[in-house]
Amino acid sequence: MPTSLRIFDIIYRAIQNREDKTPLARFPLHPDDKFDLMKIKITDLTSRGFEEGKAAVIVAALMQWNLEPLGRSLGVQIVISDEARSLFGNS
Repeated sequence: MPTSLRIFDIIYRAIQNREDKTPLARFPLHPDDKFDLMKIKITDLTSRGFEEGKAAVIVAALMQWNLEPLGRSLGVQIVISDEARSLFGNS
């Protein structure tokens, strides 16, 4: 199981490498991966350049299963899709 920082790095890289570069394009995420995102910590985000207050908002939202602030901060709309490939090897 990857560390919380590795989880962020994996999703960040997947978003950067996506085909659709349209701002706020839909980014499909496998349902099992949503659980891994809850492991992301404020310190993970601040170590990657996020301001602490913004990181706190993102982490608080993740704890409530809300992916919108994380997606918006990465320039995408994260949507849960059973058809998406697992980024973290859960499926």
